[in-house]
Amino acid sequence: NKKEFNTELPWKTNFDYPYLGSHDLPALTSSDDLELTIKEFYIETVKNERKEEDCKIASFVEKDIKPMIINKTNFKTLEKIFKSDRAKDFIGKKILIYSKKDVWNGSEKVAALRIREYLPAEVLPNLLDEEIEKAAHYLVKHGNLDAFRSKRAISDEQDQKILELSLSIKKKLEQVQDEKPQN
Repeated sequence: NKKEFNTELPWKTNFDYPYLGSHDLPALTSSDDLELTIKEFYIETVKNERKEEDCKIASFVEKDIKPMIINKTNFKTLEKIFKSDRAKDFIGKKILIYSKKDVWNGSEKVAALRIREYLPAEVLPNLLDEEIEKAAHYLVKHGNLDAFRSKRAISDEQDQKILELSLSIKKKLEQVQDEKPQN
């Protein structure tokens, strides 16, 4: 009654651990980071090789993801990125999990899960073609497109159109200024 032993992934993936660990990441993501959405926190008694203790646990919205033990280091990171020390403010938020090597655990160095100190990149909606003229006027008035870039993804082609249109608008404004009688 043989069962398959996956030799392609870290050996720990062949054991049935109840919590997410650094060994799980290669099977869950092709990048260095795993993006997850926090569903809830709870406390559960966890027994490891050395002791039994009440641990703080996070579960995630994404299906088939084991819950993760959240230590003080990771709670401090959550506090930093969400600017709150209240766990209720982390629920429903997206985070990035990665594996950090050489973390001291007792007397040995291990790989440990950590939360990135920045949020996952938001996918912005594309700038609509009918918004190009508005963006060009904004560029003339403010000298940048920061307000638009924070809300919309602007393609290179749209960027070029906005720049050309803003130059045309500037030229028209200069002509109007030149036509005004001097006092």
